[in-house]
Amino acid sequence: MRKAWTWVVAVVQAAAANIISVGPTQLSGNFAENYRSPTPTLTNRIAILSLLGAIWLIILTVGFYLAADRLLLSNDGRYFLTMVGGRIGLDWPWTSDSIDFLHGIGDQFYPFRPNIIPVYRILVAVGLSDAGKIASFVWLALEVTVSVTFLARSMGASFSTGFGAGTTAVVCTLPLWKFGAVYTFVHIAPQFSTLVAASTLAVGFYLRVGRRGSIVDFAYALIIAGLLIWFILASPLSFMLPAPLLGTAAIVGLFAAADNRERWCKAAVLAGLTILVFCGPAEYLVSEVMSSAAFVFNIELQNSLSTWGFASIIFHARDIGLAGPVVVASAVAGVFTHWRSPNRTLRFFGYGILTYLATRLTFAWLTITFDFWRGPAPIYFELFVLPIYCVYAWLFWEQLTIWAARRWLHWCELPYWYTACASLAILGCAVITGNRHRIIDPYLYPPQATAITKYLAENSRLIPGQPFRGRVATMNGLNLGNSVSWFDLVAKTDPVSLRYTGNDHRQSGLRYFGTPVLFEYSPMATAPFYAVTTRLLGYPQDSQVRNIQVLRRVDPRILAMLGVRYVITDAPVADKRTELRVTLPLGDEGKLYLYEVAHPNLGDYSPVRAITENNATEIINKLADSHFDPATAIILQEEVKTGLVAATNAKMIFEGARMHVTANSAGRSLLMIPLEYSHCLKVTSQTSVRLLRANLVETAIEFENNLDARIELRTGPFLHPLCRFDDIADDRKLLVRHIPRHLGGR
Repeated sequence: MRKAWTWVVAVVQAAAANIISVGPTQLSGNFAENYRSPTPTLTNRIAILSLLGAIWLIILTVGFYLAADRLLLSNDGRYFLTMVGGRIGLDWPWTSDSIDFLHGIGDQFYPFRPNIIPVYRILVAVGLSDAGKIASFVWLALEVTVSVTFLARSMGASFSTGFGAGTTAVVCTLPLWKFGAVYTFVHIAPQFSTLVAASTLAVGFYLRVGRRGSIVDFAYALIIAGLLIWFILASPLSFMLPAPLLGTAAIVGLFAAADNRERWCKAAVLAGLTILVFCGPAEYLVSEVMSSAAFVFNIELQNSLSTWGFASIIFHARDIGLAGPVVVASAVAGVFTHWRSPNRTLRFFGYGILTYLATRLTFAWLTITFDFWRGPAPIYFELFVLPIYCVYAWLFWEQLTIWAARRWLHWCELPYWYTACASLAILGCAVITGNRHRIIDPYLYPPQATAITKYLAENSRLIPGQPFRGRVATMNGLNLGNSVSWFDLVAKTDPVSLRYTGNDHRQSGLRYFGTPVLFEYSPMATAPFYAVTTRLLGYPQDSQVRNIQVLRRVDPRILAMLGVRYVITDAPVADKRTELRVTLPLGDEGKLYLYEVAHPNLGDYSPVRAITENNATEIINKLADSHFDPATAIILQEEVKTGLVAATNAKMIFEGARMHVTANSAGRSLLMIPLEYSHCLKVTSQTSVRLLRANLVETAIEFENNLDARIELRTGPFLHPLCRFDDIADDRKLLVRHIPRHLGGR
């Protein structure tokens, strides 16, 4: 203990000695005109870095302690905590996407591997208390600071500039000042910050390629490849977001190379990375996007992102603050102050960033004016460029301060400790001024157990190794009127449930208790799933968005077909095919009702009448016919032999990342299971079976005699990345895009 204390005192004394030795109070006479900051010794550098690190850590810990009520809140934040608490993803296969049977009807929910994301691991290790959240966000701040500092040094800026830019990036993105000084996103999706840091590090290492020996260059290339592979595995669909930045950096690096050797080394690394990306991941990303409802039905989807607020941090002065416009304006000024800099990297990167900014704002204007974009908001792309904004902004602020110091203090340059002190001052001010009001989040974690969740936990909770017992559909907003959107449900129905019960009874409030839900909160919901649910369980006048379906039509026959056993509504349902199980009062604002649907498909539907149809609209019309019974009839795109017999003893057993299906038959049978069909589904045990697309969206198994098969999803950026193109071919052959919103008689 005494040695540690002696070391701390020595660090403080050394740092103080350096600060005093170069302070403006030492300037006198003509010395002021020639003042230059002395170069610190190695010992003093270590001392100052240690002191800065300690102060930085203390400020951040205090800041996130004060902001604990802002960390991982609301629907998205609580969902992330639910994934951590349920250890969702920790056992998913590394080489493939996984069936997520807790959402939709069992297709991949969203390609995302939390088990390799550090903040997820920290929360699992430390716990979901405030201590775990504080530790995880301090780690995020470390990632951002280190990556931005490294990028600045790779661009040729000083360490002090990089540290200042890194600290600025922390204040801009993390919830130290309110929910984030430029945009409110990372506090509910912390993994996004890690993705930005990985991209920033990749750019920094790329800029260093070709500047040293071949062994070092090869090591840099391996590190870049490792960062990109990690990114692609962790969140493959997010890889489109840094793509414009990475492309800009690739071009800038070639133009800014000091000599031909550096240029050829960078070109060789780019060639290798291009092969890596385009031998699986790029095709996988394209196929996932093209098979989504957001791509196929983009015209009919409500575009909630077509505003300038989703275009850039520049346009958030009123709702968030001036930090975004100030950082961007300062970055542009920093580019112009280095327009003719002898530092080729700073100069050419400035050209590239201005071009990128102009192109991205033009694209945002086009999306708002012509309303054609249903992909990620343009501002999400910009957040990956924010570290570079911060570097140029800090360069401008330093130039401005140097100008002032020369004018009034006659300094030739800034003391090397100036930037560090200014950075910590900004960080401290953000902590002091940004957390003055406590936040009361209606989305509790853990969500409160209610009479409904207790009943569902007993009767439908997914238990590994046990048969599937049915999923739940929340169909609220039955009394809201003729035209309802997701935002109406969020603003009018869910708050009532949260206020009186502490549970949303829709997503996290059910998933926390292991209850599978039909509700699919994902921009990658497939076109067939969207078509079946919105046409048969939704109203055509309701507004649909790219990542959520508004379903308010309670049709027990279709719900049963999709494996829905229970329905939660906020109004009574008068249908003989449903039976009321639980009534939950909501004060004087109504009630919630839990109904059980008669004879749901638990993986035991074995129809004996097969209908062949290759037009999606006709399939939907047949399914909409009240006389069509999915338990005895099935619509296929491929012909099967006649003489089908009903299977017996059918079970679908939940095994986490796969489903184990068993049945007996006296001949040849079809078993329709409530699992979304895809050509990426593979039978990994019994091979003498055939998987077929049934009723446009579900999976049918054709087999003879006994069935004992395990079915799993086998696709990913590096494993069978092309199988989704077969799904896309099916969609085009079936003319899924042309399914009308209004069906006759519905």
